[in-house]
Amino acid sequence: MKNCPFCAEKIKDAAVKCKHCFEWLKTVNSGCGILKMGESLRNLRQRRNLNLGELSKISSVQPATLSRMENNKAVGSLKSYFCIAKALGLKLSELFVAMGK
Repeated sequence: MKNCPFCAEKIKDAAVKCKHCFEWLKTVNSGCGILKMGESLRNLRQRRNLNLGELSKISSVQPATLSRMENNKAVGSLKSYFCIAKALGLKLSELFVAMGK
């Protein structure tokens, strides 16, 4: 057993997502290696000249969540990605295609 780094509750060593706070504990493994979606998300944000605070305000996604997503420390929920796509003026599918590059 180990402690969740987000809520400090006890979780199994092999846990991928905390059962108490629902935070993702590991990055997504695609079978071809770790997806570097966070860096792509950061690049999309910077191309639109937005800082984390501004993107947080227009997307309603917490700045800490955005930061963890950009640093590949957490995978956001589908709702988070939908709100980010909307804030960046993209369809959800366009966001995932852009992040996959």
